[in-house]
Amino acid sequence: FQKGSETISKVTGRNKVVQKSAAIVVGEDHVFQLDTPADWILDTESGIEHGLVALFYAKGETWESAKAFAYSGTVTRDAQIKTVEDAVASLVADYRENGHEAYGATKQEPLQLHSGGVAQLYQFGGDAFGNHESIAFIPEKKTINFIVLTSSSKKAFEKAQPTFRELAGSYKYISDDPNNVEEHIAAMKGANWREEMPTEVKTPLRQKKKVRRHK
Repeated sequence: FQKGSETISKVTGRNKVVQKSAAIVVGEDHVFQLDTPADWILDTESGIEHGLVALFYAKGETWESAKAFAYSGTVTRDAQIKTVEDAVASLVADYRENGHEAYGATKQEPLQLHSGGVAQLYQFGGDAFGNHESIAFIPEKKTINFIVLTSSSKKAFEKAQPTFRELAGSYKYISDDPNNVEEHIAAMKGANWREEMPTEVKTPLRQKKKVRRHK
């Protein structure tokens, strides 16, 4: 549905997005908000088959044509992954076990969030496809939420960094209980709703390699 220049949608499933000028990502144990940068668009459809309910890339492009794009996700904190460091180590180990021996991570300076607090920022590289990635991790009580920038072009990757940092910096924690999110959604006045995606969509960190387009 269209209301002025704003598109507002509701997505059902383990993860869903309510879209206005921002994306509210809702899952079984997480609810958080990301503001769409002025020069990028929010795409809630193209990544569904890969479990990606919130894709961001430059205006005038598609997910298939974008030289760089970003997406959000979560990993549930458990006995194996308790911290951001655990998540990073698990991701690197997973890639190396799957033939990407040179894959590694470099910790960057923390990213200040507009709502207060910081995101832990890492750069990843060394896979067999030449991908470059930045991941901003934000640990919450039940999950580690994250925003990823990925590109196979070093030039496009570097060019997208300021916008990615703007996107990640806009992260706002809402709740770890999706049953309490309706009041926040209701504040988005005049929302009209439409179904957008299958019932079950999962976006665990360890599935990240399955969404890579770039080769």
